[in-house]
Amino acid sequence: MAKREAEGGGVDPSQVVRHFLFALAAGGAGAAASIALSLAVDLAARLSGRFPWLLLALPALGAASVLLYRVLKLPAHLATDTLVDRLRRNDRVPPALAPGILAGTFLTVLGGGSVGKEAAALQMGASLGALVGRPFKLAPVRRGAPAIPQGYAAATGMAACFGALFFAPLGSTMFVLELARFDRAVARHVPTLLLASFAAFGIARMTGIGDVIPRVAVPAFSWPLVAQCVLVGLACGAAGTVFGTG
Repeated sequence: MAKREAEGGGVDPSQVVRHFLFALAAGGAGAAASIALSLAVDLAARLSGRFPWLLLALPALGAASVLLYRVLKLPAHLATDTLVDRLRRNDRVPPALAPGILAGTFLTVLGGGSVGKEAAALQMGASLGALVGRPFKLAPVRRGAPAIPQGYAAATGMAACFGALFFAPLGSTMFVLELARFDRAVARHVPTLLLASFAAFGIARMTGIGDVIPRVAVPAFSWPLVAQCVLVGLACGAAGTVFGTG
């Protein structure tokens, strides 16, 4: 009996390989999405600056975005916060969201609208991660463990796309985990998220396309500096909590 239980709780080598390959595939998809988003937004910004009259077309471009969402059968209210709620509820992330948000962001920037790449990268990454994860038929690496939530594949894609966009794989992974507040079923697969994010980062860095965060000089260690960091962290945490619950 003990032997059977040990075998039942052992590691499934085939799932280890599946998760590894999925991480690489999600990293490639996330990098491609980040690069496409960066090129599209940069092109739209250049066209908007060159042809100022496009500002007058913003209402029409907005209507085109709404029409596109209807054609793709995407909810009009689907934003980053509602997407995160979907992940927390273990709901399905629509595959059509990736091209929809890419085109919608391009049209908005083309008309002079003020939108960034961050939310679009998260949504595209979640959509592609969920899509890429389907053929791998992912299951727990350890036999007998609870089933993997659908949000796991989407979170992997989010971390990959965000890591490629900002060339910050470690920070992007931690950000996604904190953003979605997943349970242990996803948190224990952090190595997969990190692998996907670093793979996407490697691809994006080779192309040099993304929003590179400039390096800043790190000040010398001192206890007053530590105290200031702690105070700023506590103040920001309190302010964020009040803002989020207000």
